Amino acid sequence: MFSKIVKHAMLDENVTQADLASRIGITQQNIQSKLSQDNMREKSMQEIADALDLELIIKLRHKTPSL
Repeated sequence: MFSKIVKHAMLDENVTQADLASRIGITQQNIQSKLSQDNMREKSMQEIADALDLELIIKLRHKTPSL
């Protein structure tokens, strides 16, 4: 889900993978790999969100009780 949101934000802002990679100090190949896996560390997600001027929110909530 994170990667999908990032890709939409990149399209909206006309930001390429190379632009995003440059903003966070990694290679375009590295950002491409991260966005294709959708299982990255919180630190990486925060760096990407910051580079795109997005707010990263991780929310925990109680599970609904099972019957």
